[in-house]
Amino acid sequence: MKTSLALGSALALLLVSGVSSAAIKKFKATMTGAQEAPTAVVTTATGSADIDFNDVTGKVSGTVTFKDLHLGNKTVTQMCTLSHIHSGAVGAAGAPIVTFTCAANTITFTDLVVPAGEIANLLADKTYVNVHSAGFMNGEIRGQLLLQAADGGTEAGTDSGTSGSSGTSGTSGGTSGTSGTSGGTSGGTSGGTSGGTSGGTSGTSGTSGTSGGSSSGGGDGGCSTTGQNESGLAMAGLAGLALAVVLRSRSKKNKKA
Repeated sequence: MKTSLALGSALALLLVSGVSSAAIKKFKATMTGAQEAPTAVVTTATGSADIDFNDVTGKVSGTVTFKDLHLGNKTVTQMCTLSHIHSGAVGAAGAPIVTFTCAANTITFTDLVVPAGEIANLLADKTYVNVHSAGFMNGEIRGQLLLQAADGGTEAGTDSGTSGSSGTSGTSGGTSGTSGTSGGTSGGTSGGTSGGTSGGTSGTSGTSGTSGGSSSGGGDGGCSTTGQNESGLAMAGLAGLALAVVLRSRSKKNKKA
């Protein structure tokens, strides 16, 4: 009975440990009137949005900032009338899917639910933030929400990976060719510097390219996975504890027999 309880507790803790490793995906938007669709707006107003999406809860938190919106008589104001996240690709107008509460200059929000059917659009950069004003009731400024890479750049993994491949060809440009090529191949992980140098002077330049490839390979599309390594260690420890309990129980039964 005690063994069953111990195993059940260990299993429950393992499951909780796995569920708690949520990935936070970061999005940014730069808002201007020129991005409004279907008709661009001529305005001096500008804004930005910084949004975190929790892929376990399906909720967003963050801020939307803006300045110099306009009233109906074109007087400058710092207060919006409406603001939302809309579904829609660049250049297309779509329905609102998340509603913000307007404030002067800065909107702060926490744990607003993204409809399940719109999460795929959010992750595919097919949603945008729109800020409405009294002077532009359909929206004065708009910005596409773009998924950020781990280093904070937009879609940095793709661009870095391309430059990394050119660096590999650079390392293979050594005079002797044999050792230089070997170094260039392994440069994506760690050994490119020494191999590239022995292969020829031009091989050294490949080091910077291969380091770019490494950063793209390690990118997770903006995923912050803090806690996953700790989660793995916790799972291994709990599994070991459960095994120890079972072995101890068997040992006691053997002694009694």
